[in-house]
Parts: sequence; structure tokens; C-alpha cells
Amino acid sequence: MTIQISCSVPTLVAQKGRKLLVPTRIEVYQPSAIPGGAQCRVRVSFISCVPTAGVFSIQDIPGTWNAVNPPGAPAVVESTQFFDPNVSLPLFTAFPSFLDYNNASAPTLGYGATYKVEVFDNSQVYGSIQFVLSGSASPMRSVNVVFALDHGWSMAYTDASNSTRLDRLKAAFPRGVALLRSDDTLGVATFANFNSELTPQLAPGPATWTQRNAATTLADGLIVIPPQPIALKPIQIGIDAARALGPTATLVLVTDGVNQNGRLGPILTKPTLPTSALIIGENPNAIPVSVPTMVSADGHYAFASAQTLGEFAIEKLLTQVLIGLGGSTFISDPEGALEPGESQTFPIHVTEADRELEVIVFSNDADALDVRWVDLGKKPTHSEQQLQDAPQTVNHHTEGAQVVRGEGVLITRIPVPALPHPDRGHSPTVILSRTRPALNEETSVRYNLLVAAKTDLMFDAEASASGPSVGSDLLFSAVLTEYGLTWDRPDTSVHVELFHPDGFVQTLPLHEGTPGHFQANLRSSQAGAYTAHFVATGKSLLDRRTFQRECLRTVAVLPQGE
Repeated sequence: MTIQISCSVPTLVAQKGRKLLVPTRIEVYQPSAIPGGAQCRVRVSFISCVPTAGVFSIQDIPGTWNAVNPPGAPAVVESTQFFDPNVSLPLFTAFPSFLDYNNASAPTLGYGATYKVEVFDNSQVYGSIQFVLSGSASPMRSVNVVFALDHGWSMAYTDASNSTRLDRLKAAFPRGVALLRSDDTLGVATFANFNSELTPQLAPGPATWTQRNAATTLADGLIVIPPQPIALKPIQIGIDAARALGPTATLVLVTDGVNQNGRLGPILTKPTLPTSALIIGENPNAIPVSVPTMVSADGHYAFASAQTLGEFAIEKLLTQVLIGLGGSTFISDPEGALEPGESQTFPIHVTEADRELEVIVFSNDADALDVRWVDLGKKPTHSEQQLQDAPQTVNHHTEGAQVVRGEGVLITRIPVPALPHPDRGHSPTVILSRTRPALNEETSVRYNLLVAAKTDLMFDAEASASGPSVGSDLLFSAVLTEYGLTWDRPDTSVHVELFHPDGFVQTLPLHEGTPGHFQANLRSSQAGAYTAHFVATGKSLLDRRTFQRECLRTVAVLPQGE
């Protein structure tokens, strides 16, 4: 009474500090002398691993694989599906798991783990085989970024509040740089016309307070360069200068997009290395034709217009870029104002896949604000109370948080504690309060609050166009992954809040084509910058906790023939 088993095992390609599930296909075949009507299942057991203990396991999946030992660190799982091998021979996919926090910044290591697969029923084991999962894990990712800052003559254009584009860049830049951590790398190049003496640089270095302060001082000292007799402002010069500082860095171009070439200036060419761009402008109807050429195929451009995104448009978009580079994702993005003594409460969704929350507040007076994270969980029911005597109350989790204050910015980094059982009340909440003396007690303190998470539940999106001009289709796509994989989950919803160039806003649902991939399209009707606010909601894979993920993307459409 036997049955044969084969396993298709992919190579492990992981990153330290991130949980990865490795789909491993299990096939059963050639049953021999197994009693009719047998109700067989598949069992997968973790056996051993090298070089570091505790980094491999086998993941239980609700409705598919049940943990045999206590939840939390399962080493043995059994399939929920029963089958009679004399009638059908189904395929199974098991999920060995990898997670290594040990010396997370160390160079790439080789790993290996041994697992055993068995086919059994209540009376005996009919077949058994071992397989080895092997591969490597790269160090935990830090941000390596070089900025190219525009201070050419067109940066003197003003908006409705009479602020120049350069003034807006100067206000936003130190707030964005404050997001970087000491293990990140930061460099700055500036560009204007051809007067090299007026284009200072900061060589890349660890993004400690000293380097961030030097970058801020450099940006604060920029002045608008008046037009020369030949008023050239080639953006390619800024891209080349920044790339020379950081050949392997992600380049972030901050410019108004006004690009002038001539016989003395290099032509703007699409970068091949990672390059993103923030475009500072006033009117979404008037977006520079050079915008799509500024970024690499894997980069994004975004149009920072206060008309669309409010007072902190540049900060919001710069944060989107830097958070994405650091392997995090947005889960909330409210804004508003506080009077003296006021507080605002923002419910957020935290899942078992989240490791750290980063609450980022941009404000005209950030020193007047404080942030707390509390859990407003309900008390357990009577039956729950019998299992756990202590009732659940309001728990404050801000203790031990890392707080970073800078001019116009307040950042609170909070490790996510162990979450209660999914059946218990759990309502994580961010409270933003105006509790400190303000610069002007009679003035409202305005803010944009962003909540991001270091997480294994990632959301990425893309907005593009089928052609450059009005009448082309706008294409919206999004990918949702958890533990490195996409999953077929019917309770997930993705939509886009789309801001048209003329200010019209519409909601566009995205449809799931294949598991975890969502898309929609819309015919463009006017030239300018379309800003897409993507929002994904659903339930997490393992504990079925509610999640929300967000991101912003821009797609430009040009006038016919331009």
C-alpha cells in the first residue's frame, strides 16, 4: 500500500528582515493497493536548516493548511483537503517560510532547509519524501538616494500665495530628508544654467543628522539663476551631475520640468538607471512635455500641485518616493487643521504582516503637535472572559517610540506590538493633538498626516497612457502581494480616486484580472496631469484582519500634436 510523491521546489531568493513564503508544488501519483474509500491527506514537516536556526518554518494557511502544533511557529502542517487516491490525485502547494532578522545588514548568505512530505490517513502513512529548499537572502534594504534640485530661472514663477517654486522646494526638502535614517545614504546635486560655480553639491554619505543638516543648508542657500543671454536650462545636466555622485543610487529629480536645449546643451534622454521625478507646478492643465522623458522605466513622476493635493503637495509626493524606496507602504493619508486644545483621532488598520508604523506629520507648526498611538479595543465577551481574566482596555503604545522633530515635520516610529487574537476587539488609533505652545495661538495649525508601515503586505500601482496625447486611454494597474506572493482573495477591493486636470474628481473601480492584479482604463478627455489616488482594502491572509493600503501616481497627457 504505497503512493509516490514528487516536489517542485523553487530557489530561495529573499531579503533579510522580510517574511517570504516559497510556494512548493506537491504531486502524488501511482497509488498501489490503497484501500478503496481511503481519506488521505498531505502532511508537511520542517526538519532542519542551515546556517541559522529559527529562520525557516512551514506556514499554516487558513482553509488550506492547518498547523498541527500551536499557532505562531508551526513546524508541521496538514492539508484540509481529503482525497481518495483511487479516485483523484490532486495537486497541493505548500508554503515553506523564511524570515531572518539576524545581522540583517550583513552581506548575502546561503541558506538551506530540509522538509518532509507524507501522504497519510488515520491508519497509516502511504508515502514519504524529503526535499531541500536552498538559496540566498540579501541584506535588509536601506535607502540610497541622490537628489537633483532645480534652481534655474523658471523656479521664480509664483503660485496663488505668491510663493515661488524654489521657495516651495526649500520648504519641502528638509521635511522629506527627515524621513531618512542613519543607515540610509544621501547626496545632493543642484543645477540651473551653465554657471557651474552656482551649482553646489553634497557628496553622498550616511544620512545622519550631520548629513541631513548639510543637505538642508545646501538647499536653503539656493537662489534663482536669472536667464543668461542664451537662456538654457537643460535638465540633463542635473541628471548627469546627480548620477555622477551616486552611480548606483536612486535619483530623485525635483524640478518644475521647464527644459530648454540648444546647440550648447545636451538633449534630455530617458534614464536607464532608477530615476524618479517630482514636478513642481501650479496648474495641472499645463504640464511640461519633457515629463515622461525624465524618469526611468521603473521610476515614477508626480505633479505637485496644491490645487490637487493641498498645501503639502511636494512633501506628500516626496514621502511617497522615499517610503517606497525603504520597502514600506502607506496605509492612511488624512489632512486638516487643529485649533488650540483640539485633537483628531484616526482609526488605522494594523495586521500581523506589519512590523513598524511610521506616523509622519507635515505642518506649518509641527512643534505644537503631539502624536499618540492607542488601542481602543472593546472588552471581551463573557465566553472570552473565561479564557482570559484581564479585560482589554485602552492600551497606549507610544512608549519606546522613536520621535524625530524637524522644521515643519514630526515623525513617530512605533514598533507594532504583538496583536491580540483576531476574535478579540482591536482598534488601533492615531491621535494627533495640539498640546504644545504654538507660534501663534490664534492661528490654526495645519497638517498632513501620513501613516506608513514596514510590512510584508505590499501595494504598488502604476498609472500610464496608451499614447502621449488627448484621446489616448489612461491605464491604471495595481499589484497586491503578501509575504512575496499574490493570493486569490475575493474580499479585496481596489479603486482609484482620479483627479482630472480641471479639478473634476471621479471614482474608478479596478477589476481583478489574475489573483492580486487589478486594472482599469479610461479615455482621456483633456491635456494635463491626472493624479490617481489608489486605495486597496481587504483582509490579511493569515489572521483575516482588515487592511488598507494607498499610493499616489501621476500620468501626463499632452495636447494633440505637441
